[in-house]
Amino acid sequence: MGMSWWTYVDGVIAVDVPSSSDAQTLYIAQTVVNHLPRISGSERDVQYYVNLQQGHNCSSTHDEFQQPSNLHDSEYGMFEHQTTAIITLRGSLRDRFFPQTLRETTQMLSRLSSQLDVLSCLVKIAGDDGRKIMFDDPSWIIHRNQPDWVQKKLKI
Repeated sequence: MGMSWWTYVDGVIAVDVPSSSDAQTLYIAQTVVNHLPRISGSERDVQYYVNLQQGHNCSSTHDEFQQPSNLHDSEYGMFEHQTTAIITLRGSLRDRFFPQTLRETTQMLSRLSSQLDVLSCLVKIAGDDGRKIMFDDPSWIIHRNQPDWVQKKLKI
């Protein structure tokens, strides 16, 4: 019986979502996450958790259907909402080598940044072999030259 190889993925990503209400922010962010490429392991893939950032960063008078909203809480008919979603990811990936997980994570981050504006990113990949890498610069993810395998896989 052979020994299993493990890699670990942990991270937090803040994204800006084009939305008109808190509910729409969560819906769009979760829909994008549901369609991201997998970061896979033999027992379980990386798990994603989508949450709304506390507070608000926008005010509006109309909802996501472009209708005057009944959510208003002021005399001006305005209501406050949040367009920033926080995506947390966690995975202990069995039977995966570091290069496989690095490639899948890079692919996921590339797809995410093509769908939503990445405000901040802190994602760490570590392998049983002692290798580690930290994705901590959204501009690197968004503006870097894509390798051939990403272009072919994502059809960029």
